[in-house]
Amino acid sequence: MQLLADKVWVLATLVAGIGLLGLLHVMAIGIQNQVKVHDLKIRVNTLRQQQMDRLRERMENQQGMFAQRSASAMPPAADDEIIEVDEVPQPVERRKAA
Repeated sequence: MQLLADKVWVLATLVAGIGLLGLLHVMAIGIQNQVKVHDLKIRVNTLRQQQMDRLRERMENQQGMFAQRSASAMPPAADDEIIEVDEVPQPVERRKAA
């Protein structure tokens, strides 16, 4: 009878050890996922900042180009004639009700 009790204790200890290793494995995977999520958030924020810097630089370049164009545009001469053109209204087609 003592032999059977010893086998049960060994089996219970083995099952408990495997369960503890499984729990530690699950916790390690959870921590690893949290670290990956944190690293991705840092990378996303870095990429967003780089994109904003590029857009800001592009806007500044475009504004500089517009300023150069407006400064280089020649004002109309005094003898140039300015013609105003209005749009011609299109006729409205009306259908008779049946």
